[in-house]
Amino acid sequence: MEICDRPEQLKICDPQQDLEKLASECKDYSGELLRRQALKSSGGLLSGWNQEWCLLTHNFLAFFVSRTDLAVKQCLLLASVQDVKQDGRTLQIVLHEGKEELLRSPEKMSMDGWCDEIRHRLEKLRADGQTIMPCLSVAEAKGWAQEALRELSAEGQHQDHQAEQQMRERRYQAFALMLQATLLGRIRSVQRRAFTDLALYSRIQGLLQSQRNAAACRLWRAIKQPCWRQWERFEALQELEPQIMETKQVFNGQVLSRRVKSKLLTFCTLQVESLGQVDLCFAATLMDESKVPSPKRRNDLPVGLEIQVEALSAPRVRPEFLVRCWRPAPESEPVESEPTLSLPVHLAKKDQVNRRAKEQLAGWGKNGGGC
Repeated sequence: MEICDRPEQLKICDPQQDLEKLASECKDYSGELLRRQALKSSGGLLSGWNQEWCLLTHNFLAFFVSRTDLAVKQCLLLASVQDVKQDGRTLQIVLHEGKEELLRSPEKMSMDGWCDEIRHRLEKLRADGQTIMPCLSVAEAKGWAQEALRELSAEGQHQDHQAEQQMRERRYQAFALMLQATLLGRIRSVQRRAFTDLALYSRIQGLLQSQRNAAACRLWRAIKQPCWRQWERFEALQELEPQIMETKQVFNGQVLSRRVKSKLLTFCTLQVESLGQVDLCFAATLMDESKVPSPKRRNDLPVGLEIQVEALSAPRVRPEFLVRCWRPAPESEPVESEPTLSLPVHLAKKDQVNRRAKEQLAGWGKNGGGC
Protein backbone atom coordinates (compact mmCIF):
# COMPACT_ATOMS: atom_id res chain seq x y z
CA MET A 1 0.00 0.00 0.00
CA GLU A 2 1.28 3.46 -0.86
CA ILE A 3 0.14 7.02 -0.16
CA CYS A 4 -0.50 9.23 -3.21
CA ASP A 5 1.61 12.36 -3.52
CA ARG A 6 -1.27 14.66 -4.61
CA PRO A 7 -2.04 17.14 -1.75
CA GLU A 8 -5.54 17.84 -3.06
CA GLN A 9 -6.60 14.22 -2.61
CA LEU A 10 -5.02 12.55 0.37
CA LYS A 11 -6.13 8.98 0.08
CA ILE A 12 -4.61 5.57 0.28
CA CYS A 13 -4.36 3.87 -3.17
CA ASP A 14 -3.14 0.59 -4.55
CA PRO A 15 -1.05 0.91 -7.75
CA GLN A 16 -1.96 -2.56 -8.97
CA GLN A 17 -5.66 -1.86 -8.62
CA ASP A 18 -5.24 1.52 -10.37
CA LEU A 19 -3.47 -0.14 -13.30
CA GLU A 20 -6.08 -2.82 -13.62
CA LYS A 21 -8.83 -0.21 -13.49
CA LEU A 22 -7.03 1.96 -16.05
CA ALA A 23 -6.52 -1.02 -18.35
CA SER A 24 -10.18 -1.94 -18.15
CA GLU A 25 -11.49 1.60 -18.60
CA CYS A 26 -9.00 3.00 -21.15
CA LYS A 27 -8.13 0.31 -23.68
CA ASP A 28 -6.03 1.15 -26.76
CA TYR A 29 -8.06 2.41 -29.71
CA SER A 30 -6.67 2.27 -33.28
CA GLY A 31 -7.70 2.58 -36.90
CA GLU A 32 -6.93 4.27 -40.23
CA LEU A 33 -7.70 8.00 -40.49
CA LEU A 34 -7.00 10.87 -42.88
CA ARG A 35 -4.83 13.61 -41.37
CA ARG A 36 -4.53 17.05 -42.92
CA GLN A 37 -0.96 18.29 -43.49
CA ALA A 38 0.50 21.53 -44.78
CA LEU A 39 2.62 21.14 -47.96
CA LYS A 40 5.13 23.71 -49.17
CA SER A 41 4.99 24.92 -52.78
CA SER A 42 6.30 27.79 -54.87
CA GLY A 43 3.04 29.73 -54.40
CA GLY A 44 2.80 29.18 -50.61
CA LEU A 45 1.40 26.48 -48.35
CA LEU A 46 -1.08 23.89 -49.54
CA SER A 47 -3.00 21.43 -47.44
CA GLY A 48 -3.59 17.80 -48.22
CA TRP A 49 -5.03 14.67 -46.63
CA ASN A 50 -2.81 11.66 -45.94
CA GLN A 51 -4.05 8.29 -44.80
CA GLU A 52 -2.21 7.10 -41.66
CA TRP A 53 -2.56 4.47 -38.95
CA CYS A 54 -3.66 6.12 -35.66
CA LEU A 55 -3.20 4.63 -32.18
CA LEU A 56 -4.84 6.16 -29.09
CA THR A 57 -3.31 5.12 -25.74
CA HIS A 58 -3.67 6.38 -22.16
CA ASN A 59 -1.44 9.39 -22.74
CA PHE A 60 -0.71 9.74 -26.49
CA LEU A 61 -2.30 9.93 -29.91
CA ALA A 62 0.32 8.53 -32.32
CA PHE A 63 0.23 8.58 -36.13
CA PHE A 64 2.16 5.92 -38.12
CA VAL A 65 2.81 5.54 -41.85
CA SER A 66 0.70 2.38 -42.08
CA ARG A 67 -0.30 -0.61 -40.07
CA THR A 68 2.72 -2.55 -41.33
CA ASP A 69 5.20 0.36 -41.43
CA LEU A 70 5.35 1.67 -37.84
CA ALA A 71 7.42 4.74 -38.63
CA VAL A 72 6.03 7.55 -36.45
CA LYS A 73 4.78 10.52 -38.44
CA GLN A 74 3.52 12.54 -35.42
CA CYS A 75 2.75 11.99 -31.75
CA LEU A 76 0.37 14.19 -29.67
CA LEU A 77 0.42 14.29 -25.89
CA LEU A 78 -3.15 14.13 -24.64
CA ALA A 79 -2.26 16.42 -21.73
CA SER A 80 -1.63 19.20 -24.31
CA VAL A 81 -5.10 18.82 -25.90
CA GLN A 82 -7.49 21.64 -24.94
CA ASP A 83 -10.69 20.64 -26.71
CA VAL A 84 -12.11 18.19 -29.26
CA LYS A 85 -14.77 19.23 -31.80
CA GLN A 86 -16.67 17.04 -34.25
CA ASP A 87 -18.31 18.09 -37.50
CA GLY A 88 -19.75 15.03 -39.22
CA ARG A 89 -16.80 13.06 -40.61
CA THR A 90 -14.24 15.66 -39.50
CA LEU A 91 -12.66 15.74 -36.03
CA GLN A 92 -10.88 18.91 -34.85
CA ILE A 93 -8.31 18.62 -32.03
CA VAL A 94 -7.44 21.98 -30.47
CA LEU A 95 -4.07 22.22 -28.65
CA HIS A 96 -3.03 24.67 -25.88
CA GLU A 97 -0.62 26.54 -28.17
CA GLY A 98 -3.40 27.52 -30.59
CA LYS A 99 -2.55 24.79 -33.05
CA GLU A 100 -5.04 22.26 -34.28
CA GLU A 101 -5.16 18.88 -35.98
CA LEU A 102 -7.88 17.83 -38.42
CA LEU A 103 -8.81 14.18 -38.74
CA ARG A 104 -11.29 12.53 -41.08
CA SER A 105 -12.61 9.03 -41.61
CA PRO A 106 -11.41 7.49 -44.92
CA GLU A 107 -14.85 6.03 -45.54
CA LYS A 108 -18.35 7.44 -45.03
CA MET A 109 -18.34 6.67 -41.33
CA SER A 110 -18.91 8.80 -38.30
CA MET A 111 -16.10 9.97 -36.02
CA ASP A 112 -18.22 9.50 -32.86
CA GLY A 113 -16.10 6.62 -31.60
CA TRP A 114 -12.83 8.55 -31.86
CA CYS A 115 -14.42 11.67 -30.33
CA ASP A 116 -15.78 9.70 -27.34
CA GLU A 117 -12.50 7.85 -26.71
CA ILE A 118 -10.42 11.06 -26.79
CA ARG A 119 -12.87 12.93 -24.49
CA HIS A 120 -12.95 9.99 -22.07
CA ARG A 121 -9.13 10.04 -21.78
CA LEU A 122 -9.13 13.83 -21.39
CA GLU A 123 -11.59 13.52 -18.50
CA LYS A 124 -9.33 10.94 -16.83
CA LEU A 125 -6.35 13.23 -17.27
CA ARG A 126 -8.20 16.25 -15.82
CA ALA A 127 -9.32 14.13 -12.90
CA ASP A 128 -5.66 13.23 -12.25
CA GLY A 129 -4.45 16.82 -12.57
CA GLN A 130 -3.33 16.78 -16.25
CA THR A 131 -0.44 14.44 -15.43
CA ILE A 132 0.72 11.42 -17.38
CA MET A 133 -0.99 8.34 -16.05
CA PRO A 134 1.16 5.36 -15.11
CA CYS A 135 0.77 2.38 -17.44
CA LEU A 136 2.63 -0.32 -15.54
CA SER A 137 4.48 -0.99 -12.31
CA VAL A 138 8.22 -0.77 -11.76
CA ALA A 139 8.54 -4.54 -11.45
CA GLU A 140 6.73 -5.07 -14.74
CA ALA A 141 8.84 -2.35 -16.36
CA LYS A 142 12.01 -4.09 -15.14
CA GLY A 143 10.71 -7.43 -16.40
CA TRP A 144 9.84 -5.97 -19.74
CA ALA A 145 13.21 -4.24 -19.91
CA GLN A 146 15.01 -7.50 -19.11
CA GLU A 147 12.90 -9.34 -21.63
CA ALA A 148 13.67 -6.64 -24.19
CA LEU A 149 17.37 -6.97 -23.42
CA ARG A 150 17.16 -10.73 -23.82
CA GLU A 151 15.35 -10.33 -27.09
CA LEU A 152 17.90 -7.79 -28.26
CA SER A 153 20.74 -10.12 -27.20
CA ALA A 154 19.09 -13.05 -28.96
CA GLU A 155 18.52 -10.92 -32.03
CA GLY A 156 22.16 -9.79 -31.94
CA GLN A 157 23.34 -13.39 -31.66
CA HIS A 158 21.03 -14.38 -34.48
CA GLN A 159 22.36 -11.57 -36.66
CA ASP A 160 25.94 -12.52 -35.76
CA HIS A 161 25.19 -16.11 -36.68
CA GLN A 162 23.65 -15.01 -39.98
CA ALA A 163 26.60 -12.72 -40.72
CA GLU A 164 29.04 -15.56 -39.93
CA GLN A 165 27.03 -17.93 -42.10
CA GLN A 166 26.96 -15.40 -44.95
CA MET A 167 30.71 -14.87 -44.58
CA ARG A 168 31.24 -18.65 -44.69
CA GLU A 169 29.03 -18.95 -47.74
CA ARG A 170 30.96 -16.15 -49.48
CA ARG A 171 34.23 -17.89 -48.68
CA TYR A 172 32.88 -21.15 -50.06
CA GLN A 173 31.68 -19.34 -53.18
CA ALA A 174 35.07 -17.65 -53.64
CA PHE A 175 36.85 -20.99 -53.16
CA ALA A 176 34.46 -22.66 -55.62
CA LEU A 177 35.06 -19.90 -58.18
CA MET A 178 38.83 -20.16 -57.73
CA LEU A 179 38.68 -23.95 -58.07
CA GLN A 180 36.48 -23.63 -61.15
CA ALA A 181 38.88 -21.11 -62.73
CA THR A 182 41.84 -23.42 -62.00
CA LEU A 183 40.09 -26.44 -63.46
CA LEU A 184 38.98 -24.49 -66.52
CA GLY A 185 42.53 -23.21 -67.03
CA ARG A 186 43.94 -26.73 -66.82
CA ILE A 187 41.24 -28.06 -69.14
CA ARG A 188 42.02 -25.31 -71.67
CA SER A 189 45.73 -26.06 -71.40
CA VAL A 190 45.13 -29.78 -71.97
CA GLN A 191 42.83 -28.98 -74.88
CA ARG A 192 45.44 -26.68 -76.43
CA ARG A 193 48.11 -29.37 -76.12
CA ALA A 194 45.74 -31.97 -77.55
CA PHE A 195 44.84 -29.74 -80.50
CA THR A 196 48.53 -28.94 -81.07
CA ASP A 197 49.42 -32.64 -81.07
CA LEU A 198 46.48 -33.39 -83.36
CA ALA A 199 47.51 -30.63 -85.78
CA LEU A 200 51.13 -31.88 -85.75
CA TYR A 201 49.96 -35.45 -86.34
CA SER A 202 47.73 -34.27 -89.18
CA ARG A 203 50.62 -32.39 -90.77
CA ILE A 204 52.93 -35.41 -90.45
CA GLN A 205 50.29 -37.66 -91.96
CA GLY A 206 49.74 -35.17 -94.77
CA LEU A 207 53.51 -35.00 -95.42
CA LEU A 208 53.77 -38.80 -95.44
CA GLN A 209 50.79 -39.01 -97.78
CA SER A 210 52.34 -36.43 -100.13
CA GLN A 211 55.62 -38.37 -100.07
CA ARG A 212 53.76 -41.59 -100.83
CA ASN A 213 51.92 -39.87 -103.67
CA ALA A 214 55.18 -38.48 -105.08
CA ALA A 215 56.81 -41.91 -104.86
CA ALA A 216 53.79 -43.48 -106.58
CA CYS A 217 53.98 -40.85 -109.34
CA ARG A 218 57.68 -41.51 -109.85
CA LEU A 219 57.06 -45.25 -109.96
CA TRP A 220 54.23 -44.79 -112.45
CA ARG A 221 56.39 -42.58 -114.67
CA ALA A 222 59.19 -45.14 -114.45
CA ILE A 223 56.79 -47.92 -115.41
CA LYS A 224 55.38 -45.94 -118.34
CA GLN A 225 58.81 -44.98 -119.70
CA PRO A 226 60.65 -47.57 -121.80
CA CYS A 227 63.60 -49.39 -120.35
CA TRP A 228 66.86 -47.44 -120.50
CA ARG A 229 70.34 -48.09 -119.28
CA GLN A 230 73.73 -46.75 -120.06
CA TRP A 231 75.05 -49.03 -122.81
CA GLU A 232 78.77 -49.53 -122.54
CA ARG A 233 79.25 -50.01 -126.29
CA PHE A 234 77.27 -49.77 -129.50
CA GLU A 235 77.72 -53.50 -130.25
CA ALA A 236 75.59 -54.44 -127.21
CA LEU A 237 72.77 -52.28 -128.56
CA GLN A 238 73.11 -54.00 -131.95
CA GLU A 239 72.69 -57.35 -130.26
CA LEU A 240 69.40 -56.12 -128.73
CA GLU A 241 68.28 -54.45 -131.97
CA PRO A 242 69.87 -56.33 -134.91
CA GLN A 243 68.15 -54.21 -137.54
CA ILE A 244 68.97 -50.86 -135.91
CA MET A 245 71.31 -49.80 -138.70
CA GLU A 246 68.46 -50.05 -141.18
CA THR A 247 66.61 -47.25 -139.32
CA LYS A 248 69.39 -44.76 -139.90
CA GLN A 249 68.14 -41.27 -140.84
CA VAL A 250 69.78 -37.90 -141.41
CA PHE A 251 68.18 -34.74 -140.02
CA ASN A 252 69.08 -31.13 -140.79
CA GLY A 253 67.46 -28.60 -138.51
CA GLN A 254 67.73 -25.92 -135.84
CA VAL A 255 68.07 -26.61 -132.10
CA LEU A 256 64.94 -25.49 -130.25
CA SER A 257 65.83 -26.69 -126.77
CA ARG A 258 68.37 -28.90 -125.02
CA ARG A 259 68.68 -30.50 -121.62
CA VAL A 260 72.04 -31.76 -120.35
CA LYS A 261 71.48 -34.54 -117.83
CA SER A 262 75.14 -35.46 -117.41
CA LYS A 263 78.38 -35.58 -119.37
CA LEU A 264 77.23 -38.83 -120.98
CA LEU A 265 73.56 -38.00 -121.67
CA THR A 266 71.93 -35.00 -123.36
CA PHE A 267 68.46 -34.52 -124.80
CA CYS A 268 67.61 -32.11 -127.61
CA THR A 269 64.59 -30.99 -129.65
CA LEU A 270 65.33 -30.27 -133.32
CA GLN A 271 63.18 -28.30 -135.76
CA VAL A 272 63.20 -30.09 -139.09
CA GLU A 273 61.48 -28.51 -142.09
CA SER A 274 59.86 -31.67 -143.44
CA LEU A 275 59.10 -33.47 -140.16
CA GLY A 276 58.60 -30.65 -137.65
CA GLN A 277 59.97 -31.20 -134.17
CA VAL A 278 62.17 -34.25 -133.62
CA ASP A 279 63.40 -35.41 -130.19
CA LEU A 280 67.02 -36.57 -130.06
CA CYS A 281 69.10 -38.38 -127.44
CA PHE A 282 72.89 -37.87 -127.31
CA ALA A 283 74.37 -40.91 -125.50
CA ALA A 284 78.17 -40.71 -125.34
CA THR A 285 78.61 -44.52 -125.24
CA LEU A 286 76.60 -44.98 -128.44
CA MET A 287 78.08 -42.13 -130.49
CA ASP A 288 80.94 -42.19 -132.94
CA GLU A 289 83.14 -39.46 -131.45
CA SER A 290 85.77 -39.71 -134.11
CA LYS A 291 84.14 -36.77 -135.91
CA VAL A 292 82.44 -34.56 -133.26
CA PRO A 293 82.38 -35.45 -129.55
CA SER A 294 79.15 -35.73 -127.60
CA PRO A 295 77.85 -32.41 -126.14
CA LYS A 296 78.72 -32.31 -122.43
CA ARG A 297 77.69 -28.70 -121.68
CA ARG A 298 74.93 -26.37 -122.77
CA ASN A 299 77.38 -24.24 -124.75
CA ASP A 300 78.33 -27.28 -126.83
CA LEU A 301 74.79 -27.34 -128.21
CA PRO A 302 73.42 -23.76 -128.10
CA VAL A 303 69.82 -22.93 -128.94
CA GLY A 304 69.39 -21.83 -132.55
CA LEU A 305 72.35 -23.81 -133.90
CA GLU A 306 71.87 -25.46 -137.28
CA ILE A 307 73.14 -29.05 -137.05
CA GLN A 308 73.22 -32.19 -139.14
CA VAL A 309 72.47 -35.42 -137.29
CA GLU A 310 72.67 -39.12 -138.14
CA ALA A 311 70.21 -40.88 -135.84
CA LEU A 312 68.93 -44.40 -135.26
CA SER A 313 65.49 -45.49 -134.05
CA ALA A 314 65.22 -47.99 -131.14
CA PRO A 315 61.73 -47.78 -129.59
CA ARG A 316 62.50 -50.58 -127.11
CA VAL A 317 65.31 -48.47 -125.67
CA ARG A 318 64.14 -44.85 -125.92
CA PRO A 319 61.26 -43.07 -127.69
CA GLU A 320 63.69 -40.45 -128.98
CA PHE A 321 66.07 -40.97 -131.91
CA LEU A 322 69.51 -42.13 -130.78
CA VAL A 323 72.23 -39.90 -132.24
CA ARG A 324 75.11 -41.81 -133.85
CA CYS A 325 77.07 -38.75 -134.95
CA TRP A 326 76.44 -35.06 -135.46
CA ARG A 327 78.12 -31.88 -136.65
CA PRO A 328 77.20 -28.18 -137.09
CA ALA A 329 75.87 -27.28 -140.48
CA PRO A 330 78.65 -25.68 -142.62
CA GLU A 331 76.49 -22.78 -143.83
CA SER A 332 75.21 -21.74 -140.36
CA GLU A 333 76.91 -20.05 -137.52
CA PRO A 334 75.96 -20.72 -133.91
CA VAL A 335 73.93 -18.13 -132.15
CA GLU A 336 75.91 -16.29 -129.58
CA SER A 337 74.98 -17.46 -126.16
CA GLU A 338 75.38 -15.74 -122.90
CA PRO A 339 78.90 -16.05 -121.50
CA THR A 340 79.17 -18.46 -118.66
CA LEU A 341 80.26 -17.16 -115.28
CA SER A 342 82.98 -19.14 -113.53
CA LEU A 343 83.39 -18.36 -109.83
CA PRO A 344 87.07 -19.42 -109.60
CA VAL A 345 87.99 -17.25 -112.61
CA HIS A 346 86.07 -14.31 -111.16
CA LEU A 347 87.80 -14.63 -107.78
CA ALA A 348 91.24 -14.92 -109.41
CA LYS A 349 90.63 -11.72 -111.41
CA LYS A 350 89.45 -9.96 -108.26
CA ASP A 351 92.57 -11.02 -106.32
CA GLN A 352 94.81 -9.80 -109.17
CA VAL A 353 93.13 -6.37 -109.17
CA ASN A 354 93.44 -6.07 -105.38
CA ARG A 355 97.10 -7.08 -105.51
CA ARG A 356 97.90 -4.40 -108.10
CA ALA A 357 96.09 -1.75 -106.03
CA LYS A 358 98.08 -2.68 -102.91
CA GLU A 359 101.37 -2.48 -104.87
CA GLN A 360 100.45 0.97 -106.17
CA LEU A 361 99.55 2.20 -102.66
CA ALA A 362 102.81 0.84 -101.27
CA GLY A 363 104.78 2.62 -104.02
CA TRP A 364 103.05 5.93 -103.26
CA GLY A 365 103.93 5.57 -99.57
CA LYS A 366 107.63 5.05 -100.27
CA ASN A 367 107.79 8.05 -102.64
CA GLY A 368 106.12 10.32 -100.04
CA GLY A 369 102.98 10.79 -102.06
CA GLY A 370 99.46 10.97 -100.83
CA CYS A 371 97.16 13.67 -99.59
